[in-house]
Amino acid sequence: MIEWIIIAILAAINIVVALLLIRDYKIFRDIYRHLEHSRKGNFRKMYAKGKGMPSKIIFSVNGLTEHYREEIEDYRKTAESGDEILTGFSHDVRTPITSLTGYLDALSEDRVSESERKEYLEVCKRKANEIKAYVDLLFDWFKINSKELVLSPRSVDVNELLRQIIIEWIPVFQKANITPFAELTDESYLLNLDESAFRRVVNNLIKNSVEHANCSKISISAIQNETQTVITLSDNGEGIPAQKLTRVFDRLYKCDDFRGDKGSGLGLAIARELVTRQGGNICVDSEPHVKTTFTINFPRTSIADKM
Repeated sequence: MIEWIIIAILAAINIVVALLLIRDYKIFRDIYRHLEHSRKGNFRKMYAKGKGMPSKIIFSVNGLTEHYREEIEDYRKTAESGDEILTGFSHDVRTPITSLTGYLDALSEDRVSESERKEYLEVCKRKANEIKAYVDLLFDWFKINSKELVLSPRSVDVNELLRQIIIEWIPVFQKANITPFAELTDESYLLNLDESAFRRVVNNLIKNSVEHANCSKISISAIQNETQTVITLSDNGEGIPAQKLTRVFDRLYKCDDFRGDKGSGLGLAIARELVTRQGGNICVDSEPHVKTTFTINFPRTSIADKM
């Protein structure tokens, strides 16, 4: 009798083990199929009942495949963005390169008078600078987008930097008949910023106003309170229509009323990235033909107290 009981128990155990093996086989088979589908780019979730180890494995597999799905999607978007940027870049530089080549051919073949030579050389210089500006923006964007840009923040005086930048732009302002206004105090507004990145942000904003706003005045100001430093750049140009304000910082977006035919569509996108990476934010407000204002906010640090 005892032997039959033992045999029955062993049979029951074998049945349970067999059922568990069959269940586990189905689970691992489903996991394998799931991973194969994911490998081919067909991402989808698996579902499991209970709270045992198989369910935990399936939960982990779902998390892993979702992580890589997001990584692949980000890579795809980056690749598409890179293709769009390169396509736009090749289109944007074609005109200045064609113009530059034509003027250089005329100069090299002595088809211009002595009085025209100086004018042609000035045009060549201007076109070469346009191409350089496009290339610089392109390298800046790819460096930012690939996470290769390393910022080196240190204590800088925002007011002093803004004064330096304005002075550097004076010849351009004079040539474009633009009157600059600087609302800056003699007080030191110290912030922990990367000086080069901050200069690029302000220069990109000024460049947009000079080249695309068709303005006669540009005002730059900085104020500081207990919590933040606020920097504004305003112009009295054509402005930005309300329906396009939310997109001016998007990469490759060219607002016809603001940027015109020129521009890579990267300058303001780069400015936003550089501001954001330093803990600040940037926004724009515009009343067309009256006033357009870009505002940068940086949280104030306690650098002055530590020095």
